[in-house]
Amino acid sequence: MSDAVPEGYSYAPSPSAFPNHVGRIFHKTVELPGGEAEKWSAPKLGQLLEMRSQATRRTRSLVFVDAQAFADGELQFTATAVNKVIGG
Repeated sequence: MSDAVPEGYSYAPSPSAFPNHVGRIFHKTVELPGGEAEKWSAPKLGQLLEMRSQATRRTRSLVFVDAQAFADGELQFTATAVNKVIGG
C-alpha cells in the first residue's frame, strides 16, 4: 500500500477499528454548486447509520432512487441508483 495521500484528499488517524479491516480512510471536502462545502468521511465504529431513500422517478422498466446516510444526524454520504424492473 502506498503512503501517498490522493490529490484533493486528507488523512487523519481514526479512533475506529474499521480502518484496521479496510485500510486507511481518506477524507475530501467538496464544494457544491451553491458554494456550500460538503465533507466526505466515514462513521465511527458503533455509530448508528441511518439511511433515507426515495424513488425519484419510475418508468415502465426503470426506477431512479436517491439515498442519504446519516450518523448522529450528520450526513455521511449520498448515493443514486438506477434499478431495472424485472417481471410485472
